[in-house]
Amino acid sequence: MIAVLAIGGCAPDPAPEDSIASATATESPIDTPASSGSDTPEESPTTALPESSAPSSISEESPDEDQEAALKDAVSAYTDAYFAADYETAVEDMWSERCLSDNSARNQALGEISAQKVNYPEGTERPQAENITIDRFDGDLAVVTYDYRSSTDEGTVSSQPWVLEDGEWKFDGC
Repeated sequence: MIAVLAIGGCAPDPAPEDSIASATATESPIDTPASSGSDTPEESPTTALPESSAPSSISEESPDEDQEAALKDAVSAYTDAYFAADYETAVEDMWSERCLSDNSARNQALGEISAQKVNYPEGTERPQAENITIDRFDGDLAVVTYDYRSSTDEGTVSSQPWVLEDGEWKFDGC
């Protein structure tokens, strides 16, 4: 079975080099030649960060243990909900306000997440997030990279943006 995966939303134009968004993906679940069927990588919707949400520069802070655990828990919960085709949790509960206001991104996510019902039917093993690393951290903004694995599928999500809103980490890569 060939599964097409895209954890995220829309793929806007990349932001300037000096921003948090300069950490763009070099390889992701849907832009590798093996998974796309092409030798030409395509931009992943999981990695691009629009200019409007990126500061002009970012300090290199380190999260404390609680902040790091909360961010990694959010990434794991988002990945679990995505592959379980749980749109309400993955999008309605875990997307940033900015992403929720983007109807095109929401519609695209609905299609992508619904496809996971076919890729991973009820009762089958679904990929889970592993090796979550925080690439960049600045208080309420973070960029993470992680692997996802199951017995039948694996990949890497690179440079995925997250934002802290009302004390909860939210996916901000729409």
